[in-house]
Amino acid sequence: MTTSNKQYILNLSLRDDATFANFHPATNQNVVKILSQLNAQSNGQFFYLYGQSGFGCSHLSMATCHNLGNYGLPITYLSFRDYPNLTPAILDNLEQMFFVCLDDLDLITGQPAWEEALLHCFNKTHDAGKNLLLTAKTAPTELKFLLPDLQSRLNSMLTLQLQNLDDAEKFAALNLRATNRSLDLPIETSRYLLQHYQRDLKTLFANLDQLAQAALHTQHALTIPFVKKILGNN
Repeated sequence: MTTSNKQYILNLSLRDDATFANFHPATNQNVVKILSQLNAQSNGQFFYLYGQSGFGCSHLSMATCHNLGNYGLPITYLSFRDYPNLTPAILDNLEQMFFVCLDDLDLITGQPAWEEALLHCFNKTHDAGKNLLLTAKTAPTELKFLLPDLQSRLNSMLTLQLQNLDDAEKFAALNLRATNRSLDLPIETSRYLLQHYQRDLKTLFANLDQLAQAALHTQHALTIPFVKKILGNN
C-alpha cells in the first residue's frame, strides 16, 4: 500500500461537518485557539487532547485535520475505534505526513503490538519534525500503557483538556449547529430538548440530526409536538 493510498483510507472517517466554525467553544476557547492556529509553517507540534465522551475531542481533531487540509498539506486521521479491523502496521510511515491525528488512544492501552507501533510512530514523527495530535478520554498520566517509554512520551506532550459545557452553553451549541444546517429551531424547542432528553452534546446533536431528517421528509416544522412524535414523549 502506498503512502498516498494509506492517507486516503485513513481519512475516510473524517466528518464533513466537523469544523471549527461548527463548534461552540464556550469555556474551551483556549483549546480551540491553539489547534486552529496550526498552519503550513507549524513543525514539531505535539498535542494530547482529552475529555469525556461527548465533550468534542473527535470533532476538534477532525476540524484540525480539515483546517490543515485546506492548505493542501498531507494529513492523516485515524480513530482507534476502528482498530479491530486494522493492524498496527497501519501506523508505519506516517512520519511522511505533515500532520497526524490518532483519535481514541485509550482503546489500545495494554496491547503490546499497538503500543510498540505507536511508540515508533511517535519517535519517527518527532525526528521528522512533523506534527501529532493524540486524543483520549483521560489525562495521559491516567492511561495504563505497558511501555514506560511510550508513557513518558505522552507525558511530555502539550496537554489540552476539554471542559464540559453548562446548560446555557449547550443551548448555544445546539442552536449554532441548527443555524449551520439552515434549520429553523425555535427557542422553545431547544429548551425542550435540553430539559427532556439526555443533555450531553453527542446525544443532543444526534437528536437534532434525527429531527432534521424527519422534518425534511415530512416538511414539518420543528415544534415540540413534532419532537415528541419523533423522539418519544419524555
